[in-house]
This record gives sequence, C-alpha cells and structure tokens, in this order.
Amino acid sequence: MEELEVAGAPELYVTTKPSVKVKVPQLSTPKCSGNLPDWVTFEDTFLSLVGDSTTIPNIQKFQYLLSAINGDAQRVIQHISVSEQGFRVAWEILVERYENERLIINTHIDNIVKLPSLTSENARQLCQIVDTTKCNLEALKAMKQNTQIAGI
Repeated sequence: MEELEVAGAPELYVTTKPSVKVKVPQLSTPKCSGNLPDWVTFEDTFLSLVGDSTTIPNIQKFQYLLSAINGDAQRVIQHISVSEQGFRVAWEILVERYENERLIINTHIDNIVKLPSLTSENARQLCQIVDTTKCNLEALKAMKQNTQIAGI
C-alpha cells in the first residue's frame, strides 16, 4: 500500500484508494467571538472536531472551548469553573444565547439592507457589495429562507 505524505502534517492518513493513503493536515479548532452569523459554523465545526468526541474528557473539551472563544462569547461563560460539569453548563449557555434562528436571520437581512450605496464607479466597492449580498443570501438559503424578491 502506497502512502502519500503532506510536508509538516501530523501523522494522519486518509485512504483515497484501497492501495493509497494520503496524509492530511490536522484541522484547527474554529474560533467564535459571539457574532451571531458565525455561530452556526462554529457550533457545527466545534461539535464535529471536539464536542461530540467520546474519547476527549469534558474537562479537556472545556479547555478547547475556552481557547476557541473570545469577546462576548467568552464573557458569558467566564465565571464557570473548568470541570467535567462545567463544559456541559458552558455549552448550554452558549447554545441558549446564540442558537436564535430569528436573530441570525435578521442579522443576515440587516447585512444586506445596510450595505453602503455605490457613490462612484468603484470596482472594489462594487465587488464588496456583491460578495456581501451573495454571502448573506446563501446563508439565508441554507437556513431554508425564501430569498426570492416578489415581481423580479
């Protein structure tokens, strides 16, 4: 069986064919500052890499969580003691605070509505407007929200 190695990557192998293994770089823990639209990505990724693991003790999960958050997200759990139970308590507080679908939807809509007007022919500004609009519309679609404008 042939193994392919990625320079600088830890000892992690992925089988691409029955006879070939590819070493892939280790994923880093996602970061979250408490920005509502970022919560969904953070939650899904953190749970996949750390939170749902049955081999990582809760106290270690809590340390990963503390290293992955800052800003408002860190502030809301700063007084919870680092312990086996502390991880579950902290995670429940974060979920209760940030898993608010209506607020996330409103934030995406606000991001579109509050875009600056194009005041002159500026390609960079136009690209930023298009990118921000597309990003927020795709996020709304992923949340199964209707993004069609009536009459268009």
